[in-house]
Amino acid sequence: MIKTIINAGDGTTTWAFGLSRMNVHKLQKGEPIVFDLKDLGLPPQRVMIFYGATEEIMETELHKTFGG
Repeated sequence: MIKTIINAGDGTTTWAFGLSRMNVHKLQKGEPIVFDLKDLGLPPQRVMIFYGATEEIMETELHKTFGG
């Protein structure tokens, strides 16, 4: 996975996360990608990228994992 912050000359910022084929395969197996924004020099906060066949399935998985 590639993680980077791109600062454009016009003052806009883009956070870019590039997924390799291996990353996509892991997501399809139900293995989320979790990393900390401090890796990009930002204040520590975790990011989770995950996959599901439908939004309903993803929502159910989030409720199972985090409650609510």
